[in-house]
Amino acid sequence: GTSFYWEMYQKTAYAASRRHCFTMLEISDKFHEEPLPRLLQEGGKIDGLIIIGKIREDSLKSIVETAEVPIVLMDFNNPYFACDAVLSENYFGMYRAAECLASAGHQEIGFIGDFGAYRNGTERFFGYRKCLMERGLSYDPAFTLTEKKTLSGENFVVLPKRLPTAFACSSDYLATLLVQALEKRGLRIPEDIYIASYDHYLTTKLSFGELTTYEVDMNKMAKTAVKRLIRRMRGDTGRPVTKYVEGKIVHGDSIRHVNGAARH
Repeated sequence: GTSFYWEMYQKTAYAASRRHCFTMLEISDKFHEEPLPRLLQEGGKIDGLIIIGKIREDSLKSIVETAEVPIVLMDFNNPYFACDAVLSENYFGMYRAAECLASAGHQEIGFIGDFGAYRNGTERFFGYRKCLMERGLSYDPAFTLTEKKTLSGENFVVLPKRLPTAFACSSDYLATLLVQALEKRGLRIPEDIYIASYDHYLTTKLSFGELTTYEVDMNKMAKTAVKRLIRRMRGDTGRPVTKYVEGKIVHGDSIRHVNGAARH
């Protein structure tokens, strides 16, 4: 259905078709139950494989060791496997998002993200920290949040008793969870708290309008991944390459722009 990775796949399939390649899709939700994707099990003629989004390391290990075709990782990387990778510019992108908040004059800026669990989240967390450091702003661990799950599997955010005046969010999805928690406390965006995010991918508008967010350039990521894969398919045996694709800040309604201050 509609999701960030579904759109990324569509753009990748289109980029492949432009290079006269035919694509097949397999969803990875059952890789932990089966030793290999069916695309590799059933003996089909596959010339290359693009894996979109992080999968379990044991599954990736099995695929890399068994597949006899080039592999490109998209939107994640693993330094223990000799695969090319294409990622958005996590570190610099989150730095830019946090900078929007600092430029608006905020002295206390919180962060929400799944840092430490996967590379993208960790890089975005340190991009946020770099912005604080360069601006001379203090970092308060109490303002660093992660998502929680109910027993039924519903995701939510637990807010600290005292809040910062702004939050940098590692993804638009986490930003929506944060907004829900803030609004339950009776707070408004941007009147009470500013928010800057990452991805520029939401299917619906929030109550206040649109997020200010760092847009992932999925078109360029797709073209880059397909180009790298075709190069490998044609015999390139050089060292694995990781490509970072730059995006841009998209200004929305979660930051109030006063005399252009928040746009620096």
